[in-house]
Amino acid sequence: MTVKKLIGMVVVLVLLVGIAVVQKKKDVSRHSPPVRSDATLLEGVDLNAVTQVEITQGGTSRVVMVKKDGVWKVDTMYGYPADFSKLAGALRQLAELETGSPVRTGNITSEEFGLDDKAKRIGLKAGDSRTAATVTVGVQRKATVATGWKKQSFIRRDKEESIYLVDCEFTEFSGQSTDWINGELLRVPPDDIVSVNAGGVVLKQIGSEWTLPDLNKDTEQLVQPEADRLRSGLESLGCGAVADPARTDAELGFDKPFTYVAQTKDGFTYTVKLGAKADERQFVRIAVDYTRPAPPVAPEGDDAEKKKAYDEELQEFNSTVAANTDKTVKLNEKVSKWTYVVGAYLTESLQLSRANLVEEKGGEKDAEPDEIIEGEIPAGRFQ
Repeated sequence: MTVKKLIGMVVVLVLLVGIAVVQKKKDVSRHSPPVRSDATLLEGVDLNAVTQVEITQGGTSRVVMVKKDGVWKVDTMYGYPADFSKLAGALRQLAELETGSPVRTGNITSEEFGLDDKAKRIGLKAGDSRTAATVTVGVQRKATVATGWKKQSFIRRDKEESIYLVDCEFTEFSGQSTDWINGELLRVPPDDIVSVNAGGVVLKQIGSEWTLPDLNKDTEQLVQPEADRLRSGLESLGCGAVADPARTDAELGFDKPFTYVAQTKDGFTYTVKLGAKADERQFVRIAVDYTRPAPPVAPEGDDAEKKKAYDEELQEFNSTVAANTDKTVKLNEKVSKWTYVVGAYLTESLQLSRANLVEEKGGEKDAEPDEIIEGEIPAGRFQ
């Protein structure tokens, strides 16, 4: 072999080694990107700048929440106010998730990780309507000892190729609009109520006792448990959804509503109108009123002590009236603009009839016959 050929072979070998090194660097760059172990899922996203959250699940569900005039509303529930504490908690959880290193960066089949068109997608938009982040949630991996018994999910952010495995089930991000509203409507303690009028049936508190004004005390007596049910109907009244505001009174059954009115010792009047029933649910409308009580009477004469006591009493009175007036305004702002969809099991207690509340005085139900057990003689039957 000549020296010339030997030199040529060395040159070719050097070139091949150089190409291999360069190719290896490219592969490492492509398949093993440098990732911080403490990187978070929404790193770089300012949650306070987010003005829209959209959650979709394939073609089966879609929720859109938007921030308008500083208030979050469920756009897909006719603009009803969103449960901000729930939304804020879910977004914080999303922002604090650590992604770590990707589990796959190339040769990805979306279906393999459940990241295809059927996947759940969480989209965040900022005030200028630009997309701040999109998280696609794939299949879950079962909890194991290695994961600290946490369920994990495969996810992908935005249009990245990388797939991550994070310690989260994403159950907080429901694709149902009804899951994002605060269903609590009224919480009126029964002990605060002094009278109820349920469709013309009047129940009043006289002293420490409850009674019907038209009760015939010679022949009738009040069924106390049912009376307690009637005056406890507003103790925990809540809804599952709201009706379409475009629907008419006739469609919702408010052309001939059932009306329940409860008055409290503090001067509040709660009026609940019940419309049509549908699928074990009933349409409900609520209004709140407040009657200002009479102010304290100023003392006569020039007694300084009485004048001081009166001033203090008047100041407390005015403070209470102002607080109750403010409470009435806020409650009406919350409940009076909507028609609610309430479970019929909650509205039943508001519609008890007089027959439910009254029984014959001294009347007793016929005693049930003694149970006959094979091989035994019931007491009193042996003759």
